[in-house]
Amino acid sequence: MTMNDKAKRLGLSETTFRDPAGLHRGNLSTAADLAALVNAASRYALIREFTTVPIDSVTDRRTGWKVRFVNTNRLVRNGRWDIELSKTGYIADAGHCLLMRAEIAERPMTLVLLNSWGELTKYGDANRIRKWIDHADQKARNATRDQQASLAPAGDSPSRRVRQS
Repeated sequence: MTMNDKAKRLGLSETTFRDPAGLHRGNLSTAADLAALVNAASRYALIREFTTVPIDSVTDRRTGWKVRFVNTNRLVRNGRWDIELSKTGYIADAGHCLLMRAEIAERPMTLVLLNSWGELTKYGDANRIRKWIDHADQKARNATRDQQASLAPAGDSPSRRVRQS
């Protein structure tokens, strides 16, 4: 099965591959299709593992030399992120791109950042998105807590109420 056949089976109707490396300018997709692709890939343990190893090395069996690999997603090496799957990329036509499945605000989320201006911009954007989601989540928790407190009888806090039978 070709990559294009697999893309169609996954419902990626706006995606076309011209080469398997992702470097051909004829490779086309949309943010929605890429998000679906990330979610499909996250079902494979080896893809999750191999795309989130910060730094590792392998030994060339012919020469005995160790070859060191460093993950191109600096957020994987950051330690403050809980990243399940990661893919970075760059070609002139697409710009700097970052696809990621990560836990943010205790929920799995898929980030698709395309055509970032600079090499590091995608990481700053991802950090800003995470900060915004964390802030919105905290605001929602506070609103829920405040709403519960306003519904409690005067002098009674939700944490001290006891159910009467």
